[in-house]
Amino acid sequence: MFARQLSSLPSYFDLFMGSNSRSAELARADIGTAQLAFVTCLVIALKACSRFNVESEFVSNAICSDM
Repeated sequence: MFARQLSSLPSYFDLFMGSNSRSAELARADIGTAQLAFVTCLVIALKACSRFNVESEFVSNAICSDM
C-alpha cells in the first residue's frame, strides 16, 4: 500500500525537471541540486499521498545524511 501511495513521486519529479523554471534549469545542470529536488518531491509525496508526518529533522538525518 505504501509503495502504491508513492507512485506519484516520479511524476512530481518529472514535472519539475521538465518545467522552464530557473530552479529546474539549475537542477538539470547540477546533480546536487537535482538530488535536493528529488528529496523535496519525496517529502511532498509522503505528505500529500499518504498523510505521513515528515519532520524536517528526519529528512535531514535519515534521507540527506550522505548527500
